[in-house]
Order: sequence, then C-alpha cells, then structure tokens
Amino acid sequence: MALWQLLLLLLCGAVARGSMDLYLLDEYPQARCLDGTPGGYYYSAGAEADSWSFWLEGGGWCYSSEDCGGRAATDHGSSSTWAAAMPYLPATMSENATENPLFYAWNHVQVMYCDGLSFAGDTDAGGLQYRGAKILEAAFQDLLTKRGLDRARNVLLSGGSAGGLSALLHADRVRGWLPEGVNFKSAPFSGVFALAENADGVPVYPDQMRAGVALQNATYALPSACTKRLSAEDRWRCIFAAEVYSDVQSPTFLVNSAYDQWNTGCIFAAEPVAVGSDQNGNCSAIPAWTPCTGWDDCTPAQAAALTTRWAAPVLKSLSSQEAWTRPGNGAFFTSCFTHCGEINGGWMGTRVSGVSTMEALNAWWLADGDNAAAHTYVDCFYTTNTLCNPTCEGQF
Repeated sequence: MALWQLLLLLLCGAVARGSMDLYLLDEYPQARCLDGTPGGYYYSAGAEADSWSFWLEGGGWCYSSEDCGGRAATDHGSSSTWAAAMPYLPATMSENATENPLFYAWNHVQVMYCDGLSFAGDTDAGGLQYRGAKILEAAFQDLLTKRGLDRARNVLLSGGSAGGLSALLHADRVRGWLPEGVNFKSAPFSGVFALAENADGVPVYPDQMRAGVALQNATYALPSACTKRLSAEDRWRCIFAAEVYSDVQSPTFLVNSAYDQWNTGCIFAAEPVAVGSDQNGNCSAIPAWTPCTGWDDCTPAQAAALTTRWAAPVLKSLSSQEAWTRPGNGAFFTSCFTHCGEINGGWMGTRVSGVSTMEALNAWWLADGDNAAAHTYVDCFYTTNTLCNPTCEGQF
C-alpha cells in the first residue's frame, strides 16, 4: 500500500483533544484480536449519562492468511501496544461544544479494530483469531453490564472507513442489544466501498473481499436479511454497503465522497496481489492511473472518466434503492477527492448546497422520521480536473 493510502486510513482515526480510557475485554475468551490478545474499547463518561456516541474504528482489511499474519503484528491486529488512554476523535466524538454541539457531552466509546474484516469474522485458523464479531458483541455486553449502557435513551453509531462500513453492516444487530425504546441511529462515514471491477475490467477488490469473508467465516455476522436473500455462493456480497443498504432497518445517514480517494485508488486503479504474498492490496498500480491521486494530478479525461465510470455508478447503486428515500434516512455525498475528509477538516468546512457535514448530520439526528429528501445532499460531478466545489480545497 502506498504511503498516501496509509495516511488516508490514519486520517480516519485522527485525534483531537481530551482523552478516553482503555478497557480490555479480558473476561470474554472469544473476543480476541488476530494475534490472540484481547479486544477492547476506549470510553469516557459524559455529562449526559443516558446518551451515547459510538465510533467503530477503521483501518482497511486483510484478505489472506499471509496478509492477516502481517496485520497481527500491528495495532490493527493486536492490543499489545494500545495506550492506556487515547485522545478524543473529531466529528461526532469531539468533546468540543463548538465542533460537536449535539454530542459533545455524551458518553463516548471507540471500539478498537483488530480483526481485519469490519467486526464480521468468527473463526480461528493457522494460529490467528478471526473474532471481530465476538469483539463487537463483547464490547457492547461489557458496556451494558458495567458502564450504564443499559439505561441509554439515545445512541448514535458511527465509524470511519472500514469502521464506517461496520456501522452500516452491524446497525441492526447493535440496535437489538440495546434497551427497548432507545432512540438509535447510524451514521457511517466513508463506509461505501464499491463492488466493482478495476479500470481494466478485473474484479480485484471483490475477489479480495470474497476471500476475506471465506477466510473469516464472516457470513454469520453480516445482515441476515441479505444472507437469507442471496444464495450460499453469493452471500459474501453482503460485506458491501450497496448490497445491504435496503436490508438495514435502522435510520441511516450515509456520509461519503462519490470520488472517495481510497475507492478510486484501491479499487478502480488496483491490480491483484501475487498468491501467497503478505502484501495488503496493490493500490494505484495500473500504470495509467498511478499518478491520479488528486485532482491536480489527474488529466481532464481521467477526471471525466471518474465521473462516468465511478462516481455516478456508485451513487446510483445507492440512490436507486428504496432505502435512499425511506423516511428517517439521509445522505451527504460530496465531490471531494478524499477518504474520511468529512471527519476531519470537512466536518465543518465542506459544504453541499451551503450546508456543512456537521449541520446536515445534526439536522438529521434531530428530525423524527422526516422524508429522506429533506436530509439528502448530493454534490456536483466533475467533467474536468477543476474543483467544482471550492469547499473541497485542502481537504484530505
């Protein structure tokens, strides 16, 4: 993976001020990271004791035993080097009232990501523990029995990147663990990863995710409405946002870029990894697309192609579904060439139709079953390599 793609993943967990304390899931024998160390979460109690803001950490995926073996030696595969405390995150997890006026005084929880498949796996093989589903279950069980989550009245489930995908995939499962009558909604950030071929027509990323689902026995924790609808051969597709979008019944607000930089580099411009390699993906490897890592680096023809061959089809894969117009749902799709940009500077800076990410999400949270059109924002599309939304300038 190129340095710029690694930086994009790190930005999905960029930190602000304040701190949360680490709680390891030692008491739950199956809630284990890839290397067998216990999973865990960071938690800070808020003044509004009955309201909770959750963040599911992201950080890509691993697709083979060799790839996951390498990941097991990192913070995304082991808890052995996690700090006893960590700073607050931005956006919905910030403790700053100006940056986060609705959720700043809530209880804040970040569930740490150390399984490599968006909290979906449930098996062990080759000395590795693929137990993301058990980590998520144990984290919520621990919070329900020890931290007062059983008295929750308001819960927002969010996450970024692979964690944003998790917030969509597991929304209904999480809702089922919470007290009856809780006001629960899900707001995935940069969690839409396309089930699409690369620029040369090769299904590189779908094949990677299919392999990851098989390796980790992940269909158990994927949305049951999707896995029941598809044949056994096709259930791996339920790891994709567009495949499960209408199956998810919890109110959902998608925050994403139609030109998501990880998608365009690591799906559209990716090439396969050699069999048996521990390399984690092969992003921006198609020679003609390797330089196209930002609008200034893409040719006008490439920018136009990213609209017709990527952004427009990705958006249509969602907007053509019933969930797009379902009361209580909403979406905020920018044209910024970013990944997780709406979590960082784009939280308050990026605007679509004059509305910032923060303002749009807050209005959606406060609404009670409004028509989705009232909370749906879709940005401009590019026909050349010139920014069509000036507020995207400088966003990463």
